[in-house]
Amino acid sequence: MSEKKLNREERRALLFASIAHALVHSFMLILPAVLIPIMNEFNISVTEVGFLGTLSYIMFGLGAIPSGWLTDKFGSRGLVVICLIGSGASSIFIGLSTDLVMLYAGLILLGLFTSIYHPAGLAMISRRIRNIPRALGYHGIFGNIGLAGAPVISGLIAGYGDWRDAYLLFGSLSLLIGIYFYLKPLTKGKLDGNEANHKETGTLFPELIIFYLSSIIFGFVYRGTLTFMPYLFTHKVTLWEGLDPIAVGGIVTAAALFTGMIGQWLGARAAEKYSLTLTSMVLWTMVSTALMFMGATAQYVLVIWAFIFNIFIFAGQPVGNTLLARYSSLKSRGKGYGLNIAIGFGIGSFSSTLSGYVAEKHGIGEVFIFLGIVMIPGIFLAFWLYILGKRREIRELRVSHDSG
Repeated sequence: MSEKKLNREERRALLFASIAHALVHSFMLILPAVLIPIMNEFNISVTEVGFLGTLSYIMFGLGAIPSGWLTDKFGSRGLVVICLIGSGASSIFIGLSTDLVMLYAGLILLGLFTSIYHPAGLAMISRRIRNIPRALGYHGIFGNIGLAGAPVISGLIAGYGDWRDAYLLFGSLSLLIGIYFYLKPLTKGKLDGNEANHKETGTLFPELIIFYLSSIIFGFVYRGTLTFMPYLFTHKVTLWEGLDPIAVGGIVTAAALFTGMIGQWLGARAAEKYSLTLTSMVLWTMVSTALMFMGATAQYVLVIWAFIFNIFIFAGQPVGNTLLARYSSLKSRGKGYGLNIAIGFGIGSFSSTLSGYVAEKHGIGEVFIFLGIVMIPGIFLAFWLYILGKRREIRELRVSHDSG
């Protein structure tokens, strides 16, 4: 059987991980879609509501470290179930909040429980499935369904009802699905160890360190854009007269994120065929360019550049996760993905507060120009990884030649 085609057990594991992935990313995009009604109700500034997001995203990052350790020790399935049930309960708590204290507490808990998913889910895929890039591409498409669906649904709910109902809806869905997976799991066993018989290469420390540095930049840019993209569209895009601006922000964000599914598919194919590091250089160059044009344009030109941005940034996810699988050992794969999330999204979470400050002082368009500039060092780090890879290939050829 071709390694490119997933067998039945691989498809079941991938479906299990992908459904959870879609829900986790849904939770990440509710807050950006309901920023304005929260600001109005609690009389807080853009910077303050950005800090709300920062707290949640810090927990999302920091919680990934123990999640990675637990994944390597106990396996993935149980942790994914805990993630779904805990995230659902936290979201319902936010939906029932009556003051800022409850809102803060709920968002912190939501960040903590959603942090469990990525180390567990990505380790499951990289250990259990032979064709890692293709599986990560499909897995990423589900994530984009969550990212795209949450803002449009949440934006419509907030625009024509109560923003709390968005958290109640997604929380109830996650809770029910988590209970279902607990009672009737799609996969059996711990999902631990090298089940797909991948070749063990050990940890490549120089490459891994540079990769983690690039993750800080990616996480900073990714978090800043996702937090303020609905806000950008609310203020700079008009679809038709009479449509609530908050709903516009949610609808255009959803459409832009749906284009990210194209990026996931293209990124997976590129990871199968081309140099991962050179592909990263091209992707990050396009991401930086698109961000700057997003900040400088409005209306339908802005929407077009937002589509381009989402295609290229999400193409980078299967490429980056495949790189991490190559740079880390199988036995520490959960910790490797956990540390990547902690670095990228923990440190990157400060983007919400800093971007909120830039928006308040200079304008929402300047936020995206700023993030485009931040992306530039990532291009050079990808080139550095390419050079290290070539040097390693030369050393291995010399060793092979000498031993021959």
